[in-house]
Amino acid sequence: MSSNKFTEAPFDLIKKKVGQNLILLVTATTTETNHLHQHLSPFKDSSEKYVIYKDEHTYYFATMGKYNIVHVQSSMGAIARDAIMVTIKDALNVISPKVVIMIGIAFGTDIKKQKVGDVLVSENVIPYEPARIGENEIINRGTPTPANASLVNRFKNSNSWSYPLPNGKNGKILVGNILSGEKLIDDVAFRDNLLKIYPTAIGGDMEGAGLASACGANASWILIKGICDFADGKKKVNKFKKQAIAMEAAIEASKILFNSISIFDGLEVYPFTETRTSVVDLHSITKLQESFKIQAPPTLVNEIVEGLIVNSIIDNTMLKPTQTLVKAFLSLTEVDKNGIARRLQLNTAGSLGIPEYIKDKLLFTEIKEKNLTAELWDEVFQLVTPGNASINPFKNK
Repeated sequence: MSSNKFTEAPFDLIKKKVGQNLILLVTATTTETNHLHQHLSPFKDSSEKYVIYKDEHTYYFATMGKYNIVHVQSSMGAIARDAIMVTIKDALNVISPKVVIMIGIAFGTDIKKQKVGDVLVSENVIPYEPARIGENEIINRGTPTPANASLVNRFKNSNSWSYPLPNGKNGKILVGNILSGEKLIDDVAFRDNLLKIYPTAIGGDMEGAGLASACGANASWILIKGICDFADGKKKVNKFKKQAIAMEAAIEASKILFNSISIFDGLEVYPFTETRTSVVDLHSITKLQESFKIQAPPTLVNEIVEGLIVNSIIDNTMLKPTQTLVKAFLSLTEVDKNGIARRLQLNTAGSLGIPEYIKDKLLFTEIKEKNLTAELWDEVFQLVTPGNASINPFKNK
């Protein structure tokens, strides 16, 4: 397991380092957070994990499996000041993650068919609090909210997964409907009454409804929680031991996602690459960028850079070199650009009657498709810094 040590760093620096190619992890208790942090790894290029203090929240940047992640802890429940809804909405505004995964502990509903250490995965979250209170009846109005279908499907097809428990048995994954409300339930009569209303529920928690509501259409989400008790009045019996078992099981189950190289592709989140640009390389690139006059419109630079990064082999550690390449190319004359296109045998070489900015975008699209970024770097900097060899960060990528 990894050390829980995090290095404080400026928010803007770390945000630029990882960009938006990351996954937001959320926990709701200190126990959950402590266990999660033991499974987070440093960034490969710096051997550091980072802690960032931003507004009312603390964000932890690291890696898990094959992905960059940022973790934040909320308080328990959905609607309090520091609870899940506010915490996630703030994170969506500040960090803009495309995927949100809540990992934690929950209660199970059937002690005969389930056990502490089984892992609940949300196919739907059902808020049990909404209701119409009449004189003679109470009508519950909780509406199921579905988690991301592709992530749910991955767990439904994880039949070979198991997690060895201290009692010699194996924890299993249970996918289904999870109840959620503001009450910390530890009463078997209250639990059973809920199950009469929602008979398909496989468990319950206090944050799932807030998770679903906060993400809405802004981020894909899923809830993964280990069973730590059965809401039957015995929550305090071996409480911390059962919570530790449940959280470790949930983290191990989540690695089904984090160890996959393609599960998040449809959500536009991609694994980081093991080969990184070194600190020395980045320093050289920064000095190189300062050596030529940048004349390109920032909006055009951003459009081209995004086009190179999205759905390509370029990861977020290559953001700065990519920006440098684009700015350097756009600083060239049209004659030099056409010369490069001809030497690289690009289709844009003989294009006539097309505005220059459109030709520039088409050229970079073709460069990405033909995997010629390294060759383009060499061509550009032979013109931008003639006589001075420049390090090519795209070689061997």
